[in-house]
Amino acid sequence: MDVNALVGLCCKGKRNAQEELYRHFYAYALTVCLHYCEDRAEAEDVLIEGFTKAFKNIKQFDQTKDFKPWFRKLLVHSAIDYHRKYNKVKTSDNSLVVEVSDVGLSGLHQLQYNDLMAILQQLPTQYRLVFNLYEIEGFKHEEIAEKLGIETSTSKSNLSRAKFKLRKMLESYGVTAKRKEL
Repeated sequence: MDVNALVGLCCKGKRNAQEELYRHFYAYALTVCLHYCEDRAEAEDVLIEGFTKAFKNIKQFDQTKDFKPWFRKLLVHSAIDYHRKYNKVKTSDNSLVVEVSDVGLSGLHQLQYNDLMAILQQLPTQYRLVFNLYEIEGFKHEEIAEKLGIETSTSKSNLSRAKFKLRKMLESYGVTAKRKEL
């Protein structure tokens, strides 16, 4: 059964359609959640919350659009809510703002997806959240600050620090990371 048909049945409250949609998107949802969580157990908690929100609000979904981006947004917001709820987002000292330009990478193709995930998982939670929201989801610093309850300068600082730490971690894998020249 295609996704649009499943979503339509989910709107009608059909449990078997919810189960099928869950099975269909489980791996995708877990991957998204792992980007924002410290470990698999935490990611699974966020995943359950994301699916719960999806099923609760599925009637608000515009069925003329693709389901996946809408669902991804719910998952990301579930991760943010989780980190807020459990006070996992820590503000950092705003007095030190490190200006690091975007990372240019050579040799990155040698790393496997799992290696990259492991590297991202090593970032402190507040750095990983800001990095993912900015670089992967495309949020602006002002939006990130509002969502995480931090200052815009903290978002910028955390992104800079995340890139710096990522550069150092990638170098340990033999990937040369260098700053783009302006």
